[in-house]
Amino acid sequence: MAAVVSSVLVEVEHVVRPVRGRSPWSPAALWAPVRECLGRDRPVEFPWVAAALAGGVLLTGLVVGAYVHEIPASLGDALGVGWPTLRRGEWWTLASSFVLTRDPFMAATMPVCLFAGIALYERRAGHLRALTVAFVGHVTATVLATVTLLPLLLTHVPTFVRAVDNVDYGASMAIAASIGALLAFVDDRRLTVVVLGVALAGTLAHHQMSDWGHVVALPLGYAFGSLRDRHAALLAGTALVGATVLATAACAVVVV
Repeated sequence: MAAVVSSVLVEVEHVVRPVRGRSPWSPAALWAPVRECLGRDRPVEFPWVAAALAGGVLLTGLVVGAYVHEIPASLGDALGVGWPTLRRGEWWTLASSFVLTRDPFMAATMPVCLFAGIALYERRAGHLRALTVAFVGHVTATVLATVTLLPLLLTHVPTFVRAVDNVDYGASMAIAASIGALLAFVDDRRLTVVVLGVALAGTLAHHQMSDWGHVVALPLGYAFGSLRDRHAALLAGTALVGATVLATAACAVVVV
């Protein structure tokens, strides 16, 4: 199985160079540097972190029946994460919300997108950094977005209050962070502009307050991925994880 997945990734990451004499303004020529950067630059290895995380999402979808029908709202409220759960000290929802999916479409696409996003970065940066990026994207970005939105409670505007009290779930913010980290590794301006544009347009189009967590996750992943020095990345990752744990604990004692 590992050999099959690795061979598929090799085909996905295969470097395609423009044919000699082709116009420099053709799509192939314009995107050649991006393909060159995305080319495999380290020995093939199986992306265990990506496989484990995607497998957890897939298995949970099977258990809760998300591949057959939309899950009950009560289950989403119980396993999702947001200000209500963090305020009650239900920290475990940071994990359960990661693997939970809503309906057949989300259950089918989330594991695939998560595996692809994490694996492309993991095969370049290694297992530990890939796991850190997934943690930073989902957990750290969730806590930061929640804390940032807390002042909206002071407005007493029903729409804003409901936005803060929203409970969300899904691994999309980990995907956003892994893409951000990959962009930092690839370091191609055109690819960065395209990804940031699509992410911003998608967030504005969906216009749900919980989706603004993606705006936090993507630059967090980019900042972490830009640390090429091994020791700097280790220190930064440890600091981010530690700060996230402290901030999460603080949410349980904050009185608004």
